[in-house]
Amino acid sequence: PWVPAALSATGTALERRGAWEEALDSYFRVMAEHPDSRWAAGSQLALGRCLARLGDPVQGMVEIQRVRDRYPETNEAEDALDWLTLLFRLYGYPELGRPVSYRSDASFRLTMKDKLKGVESVKISSLGVHVLERGRKRVLTFESDGRLAGTKSSADPRGLVVDPRGELVVANEKGLLINDIPVMLSVPDDKGTAKPLDNVRAAVRDRLGDAFVYDNKQKKVLRFDSEGNVKGSFPDSTPREILRLELDKNGNIIFLEKKNRVVAIYSPDGRRVARIQRRGEKWDLKKPVDFAVDPAGYFYLLDEDLSQIVVFDPSYEFVTLLSSQSLGGGVLKKPVALDVDSSGDIYVYD
Repeated sequence: PWVPAALSATGTALERRGAWEEALDSYFRVMAEHPDSRWAAGSQLALGRCLARLGDPVQGMVEIQRVRDRYPETNEAEDALDWLTLLFRLYGYPELGRPVSYRSDASFRLTMKDKLKGVESVKISSLGVHVLERGRKRVLTFESDGRLAGTKSSADPRGLVVDPRGELVVANEKGLLINDIPVMLSVPDDKGTAKPLDNVRAAVRDRLGDAFVYDNKQKKVLRFDSEGNVKGSFPDSTPREILRLELDKNGNIIFLEKKNRVVAIYSPDGRRVARIQRRGEKWDLKKPVDFAVDPAGYFYLLDEDLSQIVVFDPSYEFVTLLSSQSLGGGVLKKPVALDVDSSGDIYVYD
C-alpha cells in the first residue's frame, strides 16, 4: 500500500509546483499499477485536473468523468461533478455551438435587516460566502443559501483573501488578521529601528505562511515570513500602487495595479510570469476592479464600468468574454467584487 501512497503524494507535490506533466506520470502509474487502491479515485481526478491545466480541458473532462463512472460512491466523485460543471461551462457549451452564459440565481438571497454598505471584497471558502463590509468595519459570513452565519468586527479592514490552507486573512490598516488572530507588521527604517506599517491595503499568504503585503505609504509589496519578519520588497523595490492581490494555483502572486489597471503575475521568486493589459485582441476593458481564480486555476477579471468578465486559462491565455448580457441577462449595473466557487458559480457584489 505504500507504493500508490508515495506515487500519489509525489503527484500532489509536483502539482503544487505547477509541474503538471511530471505530476501526470505519477498519477498515471497509480491508475495503471494500483487501480483498486484507496488512492486511485484521487489520482484519476488529478489526471483530469492536470490535463485541464495543461491546456487540454476536453480530455480533462473525459478523465474526470471516469471518476464518477469507476468510483461513484467516493468523495472524489462529488468533487468530479464540480470540476465537470466548471469546465463544461467554459468549453462544453462552445463545443455544442452555444454561447457561454450564466443565469442569475434567484434563490440566493442574503437574509439580513440592513443593506450592505461599503463592500470591499467577496470571498468563498468551505465555511461559506465571506463579505468584507468596510463601511461597518466587519466581515460577514453567509451560508450557501444566503442565511447569515456569523459576523466578526475588524479594525479598518481593507482586503480579504482565503489562503491555500483555507484560512481567512483580513488586511487591516496596521497588519493582518488571520483566523481572528492579529498580526502586527513592521519594517526597519534607515537607522534599523522597527516602524509599524499603518497603511496596509491588501495582502495574500502562501502555502508556507509567507505574507505578501501592500502598504500604500511604502508604495511597495513587502514579503514577510510566517513569524512576521520582513524579507524584503517583492518583486523588487520599484514603487507601485496596488488595488488587489491574490495567489493563483501555481503559487504565483497576482497584482492589479492602479496605473492603467494592468494585471501582473509574478512567480514566488519574483520573475514575471504574465501581464494582462486592459485591451487585447479579443477583449477591451474600461475599468478592471477585481479578479478571482477558480479551483481549476482559471482567472476571471471583472470590469466595473462594462459589467463584464474576461476569463483566462491557467496559463493566462484568453478563453472567453462574458458580456453583460451573458451574466444574468444584464442584471449587473456596477459590479465591484467577485469570487468563484468550486463548481464555477460566480458570486458578484453589485
